Amino acid sequence: MVANQLVRKRALAERGNIRAMYDLALAYKSGEGVNKDAEQFFAWMRKAALAGYQDGMLDVAWAYADGEGVDPNTRLFFEWMKKAAEASEDSEAIFNLALAYNDGKGTEKDDKQFFEWIKKAAEKNHREAMYHLAAAYEEGIGTDRNLLLYFEWAKKIANLGEPGAMLRLADAYGNGKGTTVNEREFFEWTRKAVTSAERAAKETKEREMAFEDLPTALHNLALAYRDGTGTNQNKRLYFKWMKKSAEAAEASIQKARETREKDQELKLGDIPNPMFRLALAYKDGEGVKPRSVKRYFAWMKKAAEVGLPAAMVNLAPSVA
Repeated sequence: MVANQLVRKRALAERGNIRAMYDLALAYKSGEGVNKDAEQFFAWMRKAALAGYQDGMLDVAWAYADGEGVDPNTRLFFEWMKKAAEASEDSEAIFNLALAYNDGKGTEKDDKQFFEWIKKAAEKNHREAMYHLAAAYEEGIGTDRNLLLYFEWAKKIANLGEPGAMLRLADAYGNGKGTTVNEREFFEWTRKAVTSAERAAKETKEREMAFEDLPTALHNLALAYRDGTGTNQNKRLYFKWMKKSAEAAEASIQKARETREKDQELKLGDIPNPMFRLALAYKDGEGVKPRSVKRYFAWMKKAAEVGLPAAMVNLAPSVA
């Protein structure tokens, strides 16, 4: 926005033109044609929002959340997010209002309101909302538990190509959640999820980041090849995917260590299991040749260092 355009925009805004108020606010936010000024951004955005400009309502909500040009205020964040959600058909505003109810951000935590709004966002094809809705049906959050609807929504999201949703659908087929157990479908959706993540990792050149949330899925795929669950047994592919799973587990553990708060307990659950199984594969030559005592010891040590009891037991004779 050049200087003379900014002058005209300001003149229109001062005469009450709502869109001009909004555009002027954005200019102060970006520094386009004027020095960045968070307070001026907020002042003009709030005027636009008070005049009924729906996009302005959403921006004011986030300004209160982030303290941009105004002191942070979660109560006012919630009030403006609610106004934005009620005033528009914007799925992002509706989704964030649902999360506010879920987290108790600026309001009392309310599972029923969370469910009502997350369902509205999901019905507008908001992907994250669809994922949350499936989880709500699975766990009975704000509504009666309904595995048939859980499966229905899990399948909708999976068909959109989101790896995390594919894993949820694979779990449904594997455990008979809302559908009959189907080993072939379990295998296919697990394979689709991890190969999709691998493809994305190659495209973005962020392999570790793409896999660090998927060690369990990779682990399940490896075990399917080992046991012939939904596919033919293949020890070579078992080793290939178990190695990927162990590497993903290591990345996930490292991230957990870096992001946890001081003195916070590191809860890893089943994450270290692939490291343990990879160690055994190197020891027994399961899907890999030649066997490697050195690699067995290295991976068993990694699993033991994060507290996996089975790894500590296996490592004890070597340490002794």
